[in-house]
Amino acid sequence: MAKEIYSINTQSEPHMELVLTHTHVLMRLSDEAVEEIQKQLDSEKEKEEPFSWVQSIKNFVLNSVDKLIHKSIEYPLHDIESVIYEDGTLQFEYAREHILRFDSVSLHDEDKSVLQDFLPEEARLFADKFRSAKERYSKFIEGSDGIENLPG
Repeated sequence: MAKEIYSINTQSEPHMELVLTHTHVLMRLSDEAVEEIQKQLDSEKEKEEPFSWVQSIKNFVLNSVDKLIHKSIEYPLHDIESVIYEDGTLQFEYAREHILRFDSVSLHDEDKSVLQDFLPEEARLFADKFRSAKERYSKFIEGSDGIENLPG
């Protein structure tokens, strides 16, 4: 993964982190959230269930969650047209959509996108930094065969 340029965390727990690099935007659980969830998973894994079939199902679910908490949603910069902060939310316009979109992620209230949970000043700065990174990325790609030598 390319070097991180800027990241912001949601205000609500568990904190989600939106990260801008020279080549991607990604969303993931914050390190603190992963650590806390990992402790809870480890605690649950230690508890034995009275029936083997229950233990098998429990192990499957806990192992699946354990894998998922370390994953992120990632978009290359070229798949995002723009990012703006408007009406209390970060808004992404996609050139090419993936299976998951950033605005499909919610924390507690399923009607509220995680993109509405960032501090306004941080969200505006993220949008500004995205525009600068996208411009640099586009100029670099126009004059290069690849991104392996992208500055930073």
